[in-house]
Amino acid sequence: MKVLKFGGTSVGSAESIQNVRTIVSRIEGPKLIVLSAMSGVTNILVRINENLKVGEITEAEELISELRKKHLDLVDSLIPTDNATVINHVNSLFQKFLEILQEENSENAEARIVTFGESVLTYIVSAYFSSKGMDNLLLEAKKFMHVPNLENPDTEKVGGLLGHYLKDKIESDIYITQGFVRTDKFNRINTLKRGGSDYTATILGAAIRAEEIQIWTDIDGFHNNDPRYVEDTHSLSHLSFEEAAELAYFGAKILHPQTVSPVIDKNIPIYLKNTFTPDLPGTKISNELSHTRFKSDFSER
Repeated sequence: MKVLKFGGTSVGSAESIQNVRTIVSRIEGPKLIVLSAMSGVTNILVRINENLKVGEITEAEELISELRKKHLDLVDSLIPTDNATVINHVNSLFQKFLEILQEENSENAEARIVTFGESVLTYIVSAYFSSKGMDNLLLEAKKFMHVPNLENPDTEKVGGLLGHYLKDKIESDIYITQGFVRTDKFNRINTLKRGGSDYTATILGAAIRAEEIQIWTDIDGFHNNDPRYVEDTHSLSHLSFEEAAELAYFGAKILHPQTVSPVIDKNIPIYLKNTFTPDLPGTKISNELSHTRFKSDFSER
């Protein structure tokens, strides 16, 4: 099985999600797809949480209405006909979200608020795939992403929980789940911190002994310098796990700093690919000896 993670910009619009479907349909074999929230949605959820903390209820309600419309418009674009069931379910998800907002303010409530974007988006994408004849199974990450220790996730435990969760479910060639979300040592909903969907992908990749992990974003792999500041950079075809970890640590924002750690000992390769130019090779990260010579100029930023 391959694990495919698509970030916020990759699922940021109906057109982008249609592109994701094309990419997924071209990749052979069983796939576990990890999705972020739509681009910008988590930031809005953070603002909603902050509004609630200081009693700015009207502002929070306006943002919630904005989010509801954004996702309902997405359904209409992706599934323009016979979408009443999907629309009703999205409205149901937002109703449950409003109930979360009415709970007493706590860290647990905050985590449930900021992970809502992944929950609603994965449902919509699953429904969209089904409407196009791509059978899939939507999985609740909170049922198996038990990660009490962010620095040292127990991937064997995650794999066992996932196997138990799937035991009574119909097999599928496409599984879809949420990035970013985890349960903590108290079995409460929590997060893998911002950018943590990459980490979700590699934790799950290690847990199921995946053939490979593909992280799809809006950049065609690691570059030889920071393209935010330097012109005419080019992507690196290959990096070792250690090189990739160093670049991420020093601020190369294409990859979550902890992403590579779960798969190093299992030697599961990671491919960084661009959703919008899928035919480009991107960057392969593995235990293979890299002949690349790079200077980590990210550390100077």
